[in-house]
Amino acid sequence: MLKIDQYTFRTSLLFTLFCLLLLIIIESFFTFLNELQDLGDDNYQLTDMMLYILYDMPARVYRIFPMALLLGTLLGLGQLASHNELTAIRTAGFSKARTLRGAIYTTILLSLVVVFVGEFVVPPSHEKAMIASQKDSSGKGFWAIDGNYIVEVKSIENLTLKDITVYEPKDGTLYKLIQAPYMELIDNQWLMPELKETTFTETLISQEILKNLTIETHIDEAALTALINDPEYLSSRSLWRFIGYLDDNNLDSSEYRLAFWA
Repeated sequence: MLKIDQYTFRTSLLFTLFCLLLLIIIESFFTFLNELQDLGDDNYQLTDMMLYILYDMPARVYRIFPMALLLGTLLGLGQLASHNELTAIRTAGFSKARTLRGAIYTTILLSLVVVFVGEFVVPPSHEKAMIASQKDSSGKGFWAIDGNYIVEVKSIENLTLKDITVYEPKDGTLYKLIQAPYMELIDNQWLMPELKETTFTETLISQEILKNLTIETHIDEAALTALINDPEYLSSRSLWRFIGYLDDNNLDSSEYRLAFWA
């Protein structure tokens, strides 16, 4: 790398980092003001709020980076132009593309760092942020189609599903209804230690109390995590696997595809 490349690289890098820091401070300040409204609710203390802001920092960096990169590159090149340094470089015989090589190196380097942050840092840090702010997925229910079954979950805690209702249709009508206080995902199987199974036929309705029932499932731990989290906080690997699950069950995956390519 020539000294000219090093100089333009250093200039664009410093301005980009400055813009990133400034934008993070601004957004963190507004997040702080927004969280103040919840302070004191359900034992939500100042230390919890500060931990939430801290743990949410990687997601904030990932979200703000494109804007910071654009502003930093423009400001860095503007700084060079204001001191006629770009003119001097062009006068020395360098083309426009060659002049911008240092800024391109900055873009590539920082983009790789931010991709790593988005893949391996944001998902676990976001989970910690939700726990610190008492906004974790506990109590959050969902519906899911799992092969021939339709699953209704009232709440979830530590990947243990609670208040479960499983519907099994047959020939367009409800054939079987399974109700369980909780079930766990183990080796691609739903395990229900206790349950009540109701079977509907043309002539009668029968009920039976069962124990330790297992059901094969297409939902793995990554898909379950995707079900209970917003797409923007998932890694691209989790998004891609969950898109496959949605497509296999003929469900709309457009929201997750948009998050994957964003």
